[in-house]
Amino acid sequence: MQVNSRETVRQSFEPAEIQNAQTAMARPLLGIVAWQALPAIFPDAGKNIGGAETGLWTLARALAAQADVHVALAVAASRSGYPHQKNGVELWISVDRFAKTRRFVSDHVDFSPKLRLKRFHPSLLYKMPWLLITRPLRNRDPLAMVPDPRLLGRCPAVWAGFGVTADTARMVATAIEQGKPSILFIQSNSDLDERLASGQSFVSQWGDPSEDRLFAIRNSTSIVCQTRHQLNLLKQRFEREGELIRNPIDVHEWKLPKQNTDRYVLWIARYDSFHKRPLMMIQAASKCPTIRFKMVINPGEREVEDQVMRQKPPNVEILSHVPFERMPNLFAGAGMFVSTGDPGCEGFPNVLLQAGASHTPIVSLNDFDGFLQASGAGVDCGGDCDKLPTRILSQWKAPMIDWREVDAYLAQNHDLTQVARRVAELVQQLKTPTAC
Repeated sequence: MQVNSRETVRQSFEPAEIQNAQTAMARPLLGIVAWQALPAIFPDAGKNIGGAETGLWTLARALAAQADVHVALAVAASRSGYPHQKNGVELWISVDRFAKTRRFVSDHVDFSPKLRLKRFHPSLLYKMPWLLITRPLRNRDPLAMVPDPRLLGRCPAVWAGFGVTADTARMVATAIEQGKPSILFIQSNSDLDERLASGQSFVSQWGDPSEDRLFAIRNSTSIVCQTRHQLNLLKQRFEREGELIRNPIDVHEWKLPKQNTDRYVLWIARYDSFHKRPLMMIQAASKCPTIRFKMVINPGEREVEDQVMRQKPPNVEILSHVPFERMPNLFAGAGMFVSTGDPGCEGFPNVLLQAGASHTPIVSLNDFDGFLQASGAGVDCGGDCDKLPTRILSQWKAPMIDWREVDAYLAQNHDLTQVARRVAELVQQLKTPTAC
């Protein structure tokens, strides 16, 4: 598929001062497209962030500390005024003052293939007309599979994006337009959906067309996978070789003293029916009435949220938001962490690394990348949700975990400094002397 470098894209963008060719420098510039990551950097920018955004920001900071690479993040904001640098990471901030309103409306109203109300909220009565009235004043959405006008004024040595989405497709198209290499970081097994390889036309749960996603996979210079399973899927379904770079963690941020009184089982994710599946946790908790459960649940499907609230037993406490900087304390007080993620949608959950680093025993519905078996950080249920309450009860009473082995496994496979070094080496391998 060829990139359509439409003249309209160039005309709609007034480029900033084009930087000098970074690839000629000893420390090449890695430009990471992460439009949704601002709340992970500045907590006041929003609450709805997950492991992908916090993990990305952790990696960016570690890369910035490397001696052989510069790092910049392209992020979106609903207002101006944020600093353009933090922790050694340069921030390319694109301001869209309508973004929050548009996101709210799209969460409540489906516009394709026809108008359909997903759930009502009184503010829709003024937000939808306001968006209609202000449409002539707003920038148009970036076109599919063409260079992103928000990026064309930037000139890194290497472009990068996380997840197989319409945004990363535009990142790849921008790289091709500029003659730059690009790195695509796989974030979930669904990024390598077999329907993409077969050419089926469909839209993902997050609203990304299959054509855009396939473009990103086919045209990126290098693809980084989180697990060996993803490497195999990439080879079998798309006939592409990938790089295995596992998710990183800074274990020192998570090693707080464990609290041995008033313990609880911890679950962290969002309201949905297909990926994180909080209702499975609610059902298991109802069968363990003597154990306290804390569930940190980000917004998602309103219908699932209503079901959770109706079915929640007395031993379950729901927390709607916990700032990321307080997460280590939450793990320190937990006697167990439970994961109910669907392997078809998950990649490698960062919360498993956080639990392992904080010495919190894990019970997971599935064993992702063989992590539990290899590290000894907990047990899985082999995908059988009926086993979940039994596993929780047995691990709660007598977890048999050698935390020295867990620490050694994390240091060997997920150490933040080592992972950042691997990414920096890949950037050095890919960089070219091409100017923008």
